[in-house]
Amino acid sequence: MAEADRPERAMKIGVLGGSFDPVHIGHLAIAEEAREVFGLDRVAFVPAARPPHKGAVTAAPASRRLRMVELAIAGNPWFLVSDIEMRRDGPSYTIDTLEEIQKMYPDMSVYFVVGADSLAELHSWHRAAELVNRFDFIIVGRPGAPAVEKGMLEEQFGREAAARLDMHYLKSGFFDLSATEIRKRTAAGRSIRYLVPAAVERYILAKGLYRD
Repeated sequence: MAEADRPERAMKIGVLGGSFDPVHIGHLAIAEEAREVFGLDRVAFVPAARPPHKGAVTAAPASRRLRMVELAIAGNPWFLVSDIEMRRDGPSYTIDTLEEIQKMYPDMSVYFVVGADSLAELHSWHRAAELVNRFDFIIVGRPGAPAVEKGMLEEQFGREAAARLDMHYLKSGFFDLSATEIRKRTAAGRSIRYLVPAAVERYILAKGLYRD
């Protein structure tokens, strides 16, 4: 087949949401691994303004969490950051975000990057069935995450949707780093070097974040 006759590969964009309070190297490593393994053309980091599942306010203001992501991804041409959830009134529902990303990038297939530990509560998410049936998921395995039975997913969403959820599974070999631990270390005056990008570390220290 001649080069000109080959069908063009469909473009893909991954969407990685979260509080990013703060963004750390685990987030970046997972995004890069997902990009490489599943052939993503872009990965969009989407900091949440009001995460509906957290049940508590974030430690750092939205504008500073956004700035930390900007600093963290600088220099990576495949990564981008979006403030769409911060510009939206009300809770940050995943399906609203993915719909907006799809409108922004109509020629790209949207892949939602999410931790395996979230699957147990997926049925309780806003418009969950529609979310599962309309968008592809990249499931990231995490150390200590509870196993989710495929039968449970079939019961909640149907056999076809459960099979689609199981299609893109990323066995992450990265250590289980948490933003909570980074905040605790910062509050205690301990080093966070090598846990966050250097530019993010400097920003946290300069702004006095997580000290209280």
